[in-house]
Amino acid sequence: LVALALSACPVALAQDSSPAQEPVVEAPAVSIQVSPSVVKSSIDRAVKHLRDVQAEDGSFADSTWITSQVLVALAECPREYRVVDGPFVTRAVAYLEAARTPTGLICDPRISANETRIRQTLLAGRAMAAVETRGYVEGDDAKLVALQEACKDVDATLYDIVQGNLVSEPRVLETTLVLELLASQGEDGNYGEARPGGVAYTIRQLTATWKDLRSKEVKAAAEVAPLPVFANADRAAALRAMERGARYLVDEGQLSPGHWGSGEHADPGITAMVLAGLLSTPEPRPEATQAAIDAGLEWLLSLQKPDGSI
Repeated sequence: LVALALSACPVALAQDSSPAQEPVVEAPAVSIQVSPSVVKSSIDRAVKHLRDVQAEDGSFADSTWITSQVLVALAECPREYRVVDGPFVTRAVAYLEAARTPTGLICDPRISANETRIRQTLLAGRAMAAVETRGYVEGDDAKLVALQEACKDVDATLYDIVQGNLVSEPRVLETTLVLELLASQGEDGNYGEARPGGVAYTIRQLTATWKDLRSKEVKAAAEVAPLPVFANADRAAALRAMERGARYLVDEGQLSPGHWGSGEHADPGITAMVLAGLLSTPEPRPEATQAAIDAGLEWLLSLQKPDGSI
């Protein structure tokens, strides 16, 4: 938090054969206001639930279909996750890549129907494109094209049919249904006892609703006021605060010269954030601060791979 401050100066319901009945909707015990921030918070908790139930092999529910659905939901949600955002995304992508068959399809091995195999393959391609996986994005789409060609080789007619109707697209939810979903969300972030596929589709519907709510939030021009003048005294106080924060990061936060992290483990991401904060302090900097910056940058450079990633 110190570093950041410095650098900143639908649930899918199972269907059965029982007669349809009007659902009884009970008012939540605590009044919940449907606002963009409330909906986004619910989505964040649902995403955390999905991360918690992800299997060691990167899959969700041991299924390429469900894993693809989850990746699409992660890509569409307010935080717009991509492969660069962490192992929970890259492991899911690796699971899909590993599921590729000798014929070039990506589908569950127990599936034999051609239409289903094509549908699963095309959704896997869409999912990996959504999280911006190399080989599946515009200008670098050789792997995506290979998937499409493999589907056409199986049945070109089915490919055209499935391509035009791949999955159900999310819709903006009515306020009553949003309230029901929010009230059903447990401490673990799940909506009732929904399976990962149901949670993923609910995230997509709530994301569509969140976008709709945000578009309706139009502030009147009268509410916009200019920032107060930043006086010299304010500037001096801000600089003193930055200096105190920098001293804390250097004197108390370092695990070893130029290394910051969580617990006893140095972490490149946390180190990068700390360095961004320290680099925002004005020059000339105290000797200890500059030494910590230099050591941190040297460590990060030593971790960089040939493709530029760390």
